[in-house]
Amino acid sequence: MSKKNKKPYVNNNYGKCMPEVFQLYSSIKKSVKNEDQAFQFLNEIIQIEEDDPLYSFNIRNFITNLLRDELDGEVFHIYVPKDLVELFKYHYSDNLLEVAKIFMRNYADDMITRKVSYKNGVFKESPIEVNKASEIFIHAEGISSGLVCQIKYEVKADKISLTYFNGYDYSELHEEKISELDLSTKDGKVDKNIWTFVLNTIAFFVVFNTDFKPGLPAGVKADWPSASSRVTLLLPKKFMEIKNKAAS
Repeated sequence: MSKKNKKPYVNNNYGKCMPEVFQLYSSIKKSVKNEDQAFQFLNEIIQIEEDDPLYSFNIRNFITNLLRDELDGEVFHIYVPKDLVELFKYHYSDNLLEVAKIFMRNYADDMITRKVSYKNGVFKESPIEVNKASEIFIHAEGISSGLVCQIKYEVKADKISLTYFNGYDYSELHEEKISELDLSTKDGKVDKNIWTFVLNTIAFFVVFNTDFKPGLPAGVKADWPSASSRVTLLLPKKFMEIKNKAAS
């Protein structure tokens, strides 16, 4: 096939994860000595529109660490086709949380943690725990901004928490506080929808553990070179049957 007749590259509108952050990192890396220094500078110059110093510190570290892990090949990229995107946004069943926990127990990486409490002027360290964590970039078809998230599972407490960033919003969500979200506010609605979307996405691998394929969707290129794993979810056969019946 001649170059003249070659089909143009089409992204199919799968959301990209942190493209501006990666571009900033790439430009910094050209002018510094090593990768560590580039990430240090990146952390320092990320602009956060927030007066709370702790909030700014947390989000800068979250973004920087997730990008570093992504370039080191430690992040799981999931591409979600449009039919599943619509389902994942709003479908919240009573057992969704339990199914998501099964995924975390069986597929997430071990994470060594030690909680520190502060009381009466004294820091107290809890014993070391082995919990679970997954770093996931979710690329949803039809949503321009990708979702960068870290999911944690506390084994003894049997609790899930989620930290996410989608280019606009950053939040740390905890299982026991989800029901307390104020859904009359924009922030409450966004947090609830993202919590539901992420849990549905990871629960998919438990319920439909053969309905995905390694690699990218047709016509889509990776945002940047990386050794991280990439998979594309497929519409399960039973959903295909329902969709075909509705169309006929």
